[in-house]
Amino acid sequence: MPPRWDLLIRGGTLIDPAQGLSARRDVALHGGRVAAVAETLASADAREVVDAAGALVTPGLIDLHAHVYDGALPIGVHADRAALVNGVTTVVDAGSAGWMTFAGLRDYVIPTYRTRVYAFLHISATGLATVRVVPELGDIRFAQVEEAARVIGENRDLILGVKVRIAHGGTGKGDQANAREALRRARQAADQARVGLMVHVSDTPIPLPEIFERLRP
Repeated sequence: MPPRWDLLIRGGTLIDPAQGLSARRDVALHGGRVAAVAETLASADAREVVDAAGALVTPGLIDLHAHVYDGALPIGVHADRAALVNGVTTVVDAGSAGWMTFAGLRDYVIPTYRTRVYAFLHISATGLATVRVVPELGDIRFAQVEEAARVIGENRDLILGVKVRIAHGGTGKGDQANAREALRRARQAADQARVGLMVHVSDTPIPLPEIFERLRP
């Protein structure tokens, strides 16, 4: 008879928050899915056996803040090379693309990855393409609410929310008025599209309590 499972991971410490489990377990997989979990499973029932003694076995991890627009911006990384080797199977791109540049991420980058990718859309039309050169929201005209909401509506399978970087490098050094307007427009776009809002707040030119007032539970 052919083996019951494609892969057996033996002897590792299984961490499964859904079951409140942190214990030594064997895990069998078949057809890309977990087929069995037990204290001991027979090696003869699997095509391949991996000895995980001394290692942690977890469900695929999720990285909630990544930049995987590889090749399009200086901080972009290749999702598979950065994520899969670290046990991460899903990443959320945190605003690498804006409404003008999202199609490139969607059509030419994400399809090349094995890693599952979701995204937050930057309120800046060009996303982070100019990072390390000029602030992406140094000119507030780049924050276009209607266009951002439109692109979110057209890509609800991938886009989870709106991203804005309220930092000197994002809205202009010391420019409080610009930072406040960028935050206001990001909140407006998120509300209009009925999605969440992610705010980057390192070295912010406006007080944190003021930013918190724009957030939602």
